[in-house]
Amino acid sequence: QPVAAHFGAAERVKSQLSYRLGNTMITCSRSAGGWLLMPFALSRVARQFRAEKAEREARKLPPIHQYRDAHMAEQVKGHLSYRLGHALVHNARSPVGWVSMPSALLRQVKEFRLQQRG
Repeated sequence: QPVAAHFGAAERVKSQLSYRLGNTMITCSRSAGGWLLMPFALSRVARQFRAEKAEREARKLPPIHQYRDAHMAEQVKGHLSYRLGHALVHNARSPVGWVSMPSALLRQVKEFRLQQRG
């Protein structure tokens, strides 16, 4: 039985909660009003993600590493949106994480800028 060629690994990563939250953070950070509304926007994105859970599970897609364009997914994971969202999700799991979250987010921004220059 031939194995189906799957494409769209980058889009799969962009549909993950980490990328969506990071993208929302970047979009909201462009204005003072956005900074004030950022918690509500992040909450809305998380709610939408949870609401789409059943739809995602019904698709039964293979793991990303089995996609022909899996290297594109790794590139997307290097985007600032994904890195910020990943730090947010990772640190939101514990009370200590909430305290260290600002420094973790700032560290991701600094590392990203250094990568872009170097």
